[in-house]
Amino acid sequence: MCDILFNYFHFLVNFIVFSRNLKNLVKSITEIIDFVTCYLLLVTLLFFDILYRNIGKNKYFILIKAFCSFC
Repeated sequence: MCDILFNYFHFLVNFIVFSRNLKNLVKSITEIIDFVTCYLLLVTLLFFDILYRNIGKNKYFILIKAFCSFC
């Protein structure tokens, strides 16, 4: 009987440790996704800023409308 209780307790402790590690892994993955998303947003904004400075206001807004309709 003690052996069964010991095995159950051992399984329970391992499960708790596994769930905490899984939670930390998911948190790390979401932080990486957030970082990549922010980086891509920054690159996109810089790209549109460069376009705005180079092609002028009227062509820029036409390009933005075309881009938004494509997405």
